[in-house]
Order: sequence, then structure tokens, then C-alpha cells
Amino acid sequence: MRPDDTAIVRFTPSEAVAIVPKGSTLHEAALEAGVRLDVPCGGLGRCRGCRVVTRGELSPPDAEERAELSTDELERGLRLACRARAEGDAVVEAGAAHAPAVSADAPYEVEPAAVWEGPTPVAALDVGTTTLVAALVDPDTGDELAVATSVNPQVSYGADVMSRISRAGSGDAAALHEALAREVEALLATLASGIGAPPPERVVAAGNTTMLHLLLGRDPSGMGTVPYTPAFTGIERVSAAEAGLPALGDAEIVTLPSISAFVGADVVAGLLATHVTERPGTVVFVDLGTNGEIVLKGSDGALLATSAAAGPALEGATIECGMRAEPGAVERVWMWEGGLHHATVGDAPARGICGSGLIDLTAALLDEGVLDPTGRLQAPPSSSLAPRVREGDGTRRLDIVTATTPSAEREVYLTQQDVRQVQLAKGAVRAALDLVLEEAGLDAGDVDEVLVAGGFGHHLDADAAVRIGLFPEAWRDRVLFVGNSSKSGAARVATEPGLLDEADALATSVRVVDLAGHEYFQARFVGAMSFPANV
Repeated sequence: MRPDDTAIVRFTPSEAVAIVPKGSTLHEAALEAGVRLDVPCGGLGRCRGCRVVTRGELSPPDAEERAELSTDELERGLRLACRARAEGDAVVEAGAAHAPAVSADAPYEVEPAAVWEGPTPVAALDVGTTTLVAALVDPDTGDELAVATSVNPQVSYGADVMSRISRAGSGDAAALHEALAREVEALLATLASGIGAPPPERVVAAGNTTMLHLLLGRDPSGMGTVPYTPAFTGIERVSAAEAGLPALGDAEIVTLPSISAFVGADVVAGLLATHVTERPGTVVFVDLGTNGEIVLKGSDGALLATSAAAGPALEGATIECGMRAEPGAVERVWMWEGGLHHATVGDAPARGICGSGLIDLTAALLDEGVLDPTGRLQAPPSSSLAPRVREGDGTRRLDIVTATTPSAEREVYLTQQDVRQVQLAKGAVRAALDLVLEEAGLDAGDVDEVLVAGGFGHHLDADAAVRIGLFPEAWRDRVLFVGNSSKSGAARVATEPGLLDEADALATSVRVVDLAGHEYFQARFVGAMSFPANV
């Protein structure tokens, strides 16, 4: 018989079940059941990201929930999974509250090639804070044989690196490693079986410094407090078994070197992939993700780097209707003949909005006067978009896709809080860019080329980025999108192991500007949160 002090929590639509001690949070029950819930703030009850629809025997809402959820939402059964506790049996509709960034049963997105009959492949692995990308590569030619992506399962422990460092230091380090290791094994196994190839003989991994620690099962907690000391920053070469990836057999796991605690190996991989040191003039390399990482190459070849905690908004997390740039994500927004128009990834029915769509939308709303420079949503009579602005669930929102929109899977809207998340992200990145330029004694106009990396780089519109103030006006025609250069750089090293020496030399040659203690960063950050005025 089931003990009296336990509760059964069932999750729909996956029908996963957890039997947990009474008093467990729904987030803890989800972890037990293997259900992925997005918990951006790491379970502090401060972000609304883990909203779920519930029924059953639950604890009354606490102060944190009442601060984040409206009376109407609570009456409809919405709860924060990180705060609501199972006092008896309960049912949780995971993902039912407009939170499509992470689903309970996220399928792998695989781009396969033909059945492989060549030598044992090698693999490139981009360990992103939000997204994992793996590629099998022909060791002779460097051609990609198949690529797969998935959500990093560690999102259940927090959306950003500091949340995960905190959770690791609080006793969840082994669980964080285990979740990531099993997902990496599954990704690579899916790729290999999809093309009839054996497991890769070498896996080269790039990612931020925290993610590489968690991949290898190393303690990242030293990066949680001053002086922010990693357990390692150099190249690591271990067996799959030593890395806790036994399903990869005899494979060697190689991690690229990081530059510092917060300028990671993903940046080093990007510098290799884009041949930054060989490019003429002054070049800025920007990796836009949960961490905004920046490298400035001066005309004399000197490298200067920094990073800013942009948060996951630009990857669709912490946004009420946010999602990754996958089929159904609104990726383009524009005004035409007085109407708001959109396009989705894969032309699929709209079900959320990704980072590029957010920036396009923000730019359009600024032009229309629906957003003022402070970021306040308003409904000016002069704008045809005024009827789309309304009050809902205790906050002002703008409808992007309504229930009556043809080929829409669900309503998609932008809330006032979403706008604030965009402001926080763009403010952090812009302040970091400005301070790096100042450190080098340069103006924005002195930059010859701007390389924008990350999955974001496939979709971002340069004009929109300039309009919202993410980039300076002088960069409008100097931006080049280079895609996932972290994966590309790792793939280069996987097929050319001799490049490890070049990667190490790059990492050690970069001078880092620490913004954590910078006397002007906070003031610049606050100033950069405002949007440029409509002129």
C-alpha cells in the first residue's frame, strides 16, 4: 500500500506520475516524474515562468504566488510549480499556461543526411544554457552528417548560469550533471542511429564555463561568489566513462578552453569558426544568448572581452508566450498598410514568440508609439494597434495572434512584464558593448564589422536591433550573422585536433574586462534599458 504521507501527482499531457512526500512542491514532483518544467528563477517564486494549471489537494498560495499571480489566474487553477505543494493527490497540466518554451515531451529536432557508410564520425557539441546542439561530422572532410537540437534539461533548475551555480552549491550538482549527461547521450545516440553510424570516437564540446563544468561533473560553485573562480578553464580531455557518459563507449570527450569564468569556450569556438584574428580592421564578436559574451579585436590584433548576464528572454524564456526558435515560433513581425503582420518558423501555426520576433515586435511598437522610451505599453489613438492593447490578468498586454487568427494554434501576446525582460536583456548587452569600446578607446563608428553569433543570428534583423538600442546606429550596415559558431568551431577542432593549440593560445591572449565590479556598469545598464525616442 502507498504510505499515508505520500501524494500522487499526475502530469498531463504526458501522463507521467510521481509519488512524492506530502509537502513536496510541484516542481520537485516534476523532477521525480522526469517532466521538464521551465523554472527560470531557480524556484524563488519571482518570475511566473513555472505557471501550471492544477487541480487537487494543494497548499494555499503563499505570498510569493499571490505577488506573481492575479486573483483571476488563481481562481482558474494557475499556480507556480516552485511554490505550490502537494498536500494530497493532484493533477498538473504542464505547459497549459502559455509557457511553450519547454514542453514535457520535447522531441529532438534532427536534420539527418543519407545513411552513412564512411569512417567512424566525430561529434561537435554546443552546450547552451537553454539549448543543446549536437552534430555528427565526417572526420575526413568536416562535412556535417546530421544535426540535432533539444532543450537543456537543466532549465528545470533555473534559466541562467547563476541559478544553476546556486543549485549546484545547494546540493543539486550531481542531479544537474546527470540530467545533462543523459540528454547528451540521447542526442548523440539519436544522431548515430539515424544515419546508421556507430557512436562518435571523439566529442568536442563548447559552451560557457559553467555548462562545461556541469557536463564533466565538476563543481561550479566557485563561480558563484567573488573572486568567481572556476575549477578549470583550460582544455580537458577525458574518456566518456570519466565524464559520466558511459553510453558513448570508448569516445574521448574534449572541452575547448574558456577565457574566464563568464567568457566561455563557446566564444573561443566562435573566434575559431569565424577566423576573427585574420579579419582586417576592428571587429566585434557578439554571442547573444543567456549570457551576452563580447570580444573586441582591435586593428592591432589585440583581443578584449567581457560578458553580461542578459538573461534568457532573447531565447524565449521568461516571456509569457515565449519559446525557442522552432516551428510555430513567431520569428518576424512588421507593420504593413496599418496592420501588424507576422511570420513563423517553418510557416507553422503560431504558438509562441522567439527572441527575433520579440525584437521585431518591440521595434514596430516603438515606431507606432505603442511603446514609449521608458518601455510603457500604451494605446495611442493615432495607432491602428491601439485596439490590440488591453488589460488582462492584472497586467497590460498587446495581442499579437488572437484566437480568430487563421492558422493559429494558440493566442500569442506580449505583456508589460515581457517588455521589461527585453529591456533588461538589451540593457545588459548594450552597456557591456559601450564599456568594452570605451576600454579600447574607440567609438561605435570605429568598428568595421560586427559578427553576431548564436541561434539568434539566424533570425535577428539588424534594423530592429538598432531601433530598440541593442546596437549603436553606426552598426546598422556592419552586422554579419554567423549562426551557431560555437558548434561550427567545435566541429573544426573535432576534425583538426591540432587546432587545440590555437584555441588555447586564443583563450590565453584575451584580456577580460570584469563588469561585475566596474564602477560605471550599473549606471550604464540603467541608462541602456530605455529605448531610443521615436524620431
